[in-house]
Amino acid sequence: MADRNTYSEIMKYEDLCNTPEKKLKVVIKDNLKGDYRIQNAKPASKGYLNISKATLFRWIKEGKFPEPTRLSPKIVVWSKFEIDEWLEKNNLKVSK
Repeated sequence: MADRNTYSEIMKYEDLCNTPEKKLKVVIKDNLKGDYRIQNAKPASKGYLNISKATLFRWIKEGKFPEPTRLSPKIVVWSKFEIDEWLEKNNLKVSK
């Protein structure tokens, strides 16, 4: 088993899960204020576990994945060490 001090990194769900691509989209409202909104393009990314966000939260709800640590009401993180231990225990591999 790995040494706990080797892994001090924390991971957010964005680091663990796959992110779909967002295409460039510009929306312009034609009103008196001249408001407009621009959504930036974002390439797809492959997460550490190569799963979707929905799968991750379903596993947590079912007790199949380690519980996250809450840094604030909106920010949850996992220890990379705990994730690697969980992967080793379940004979799973990380995506590369």
